[in-house]
Amino acid sequence: MDPTLWKRIRGRPGGNRGFTLIEIVIGLVLLSIVGLFSIGYLRNLAETTQLTENQKTLMDESKFAMEFLVRELRMADDTVNSITIGGGGTSVTFDKLNAYPQDTNVSSVNYTWTSGTKTLTRTSASITTTLAVNVTFFNISVSSDFYTVTMTLEGSSGENFALESAVRPRITI
Repeated sequence: MDPTLWKRIRGRPGGNRGFTLIEIVIGLVLLSIVGLFSIGYLRNLAETTQLTENQKTLMDESKFAMEFLVRELRMADDTVNSITIGGGGTSVTFDKLNAYPQDTNVSSVNYTWTSGTKTLTRTSASITTTLAVNVTFFNISVSSDFYTVTMTLEGSSGENFALESAVRPRITI
């Protein structure tokens, strides 16, 4: 290997090697800029993740309450018009065709939305169960041969989730 090339690679003999103050400052400024963008990105990612989790929890709770109501209403005994809508569409009372192992009561199953407490409750055999909280709107209406259930829930961050479903009792007049 050529000795002059080797000296160029290693630097000057006895010369200063390293970074100058300007190079270090420029490096720190660039690193700070990259850090700021990274922190902003991570903050937005965390906020989005939290919002998504809140919406998923809200959606799961509303789907559970709606599915529970619709399934029981589908199995309601409507042969003698035993399904009663009250409170301007904020409650429904009906008799079931069959009992379940978890609930042997078949008469006067009641679902009620209370606007003051924003809760949807189910009462059967004097046992009241809260199905959903933060329910800002609930309505059940009847058309010719089916019932329409509409529900809106509000999350902790102000997000809303609305569901609407229609159900027809299996046995009708």
